[in-house]
Amino acid sequence: MLAAAGDDRRAGFARRGHHQRAGEDQRFLVGQQDALAGAGGRGRRVGAGGTAFRDGGQLLQPRLSHAAAPLSDGRVLVAGGITTDGKASSSTELYAPVARNALAGPRMTRARKEHTATTLSNGKVLVIGGLDDDDVPLASAELFE
Repeated sequence: MLAAAGDDRRAGFARRGHHQRAGEDQRFLVGQQDALAGAGGRGRRVGAGGTAFRDGGQLLQPRLSHAAAPLSDGRVLVAGGITTDGKASSSTELYAPVARNALAGPRMTRARKEHTATTLSNGKVLVIGGLDDDDVPLASAELFE
């Protein structure tokens, strides 16, 4: 199933460098980075072991080179990346797969792109590394609580 999730033809729309994450309900969220030219980033969801995609709703803003991590309440933290202005962002969104919508989250302390976000056993999300807006590597980390 993961091969199908990453295959542009089977997913039903083009994407480049997308992210996919398993949520609490074991459905996969597959993000779309090529949406930067459009009004908003879209996602698709497919069930574990499933073969069909359905519209996953829309993020508040298109982004690429971002990070995503599942939260204990079933939502997904979508953090940073490059937004429509072409710059690294400190913004976050809280995507709710069941409701298929996103709400603005708290800003990170640094604008980041190409970073990682890891859900820890205590439910917090560690956001670490990446590049700043000048492509300088960041040695900093921050926690989403």
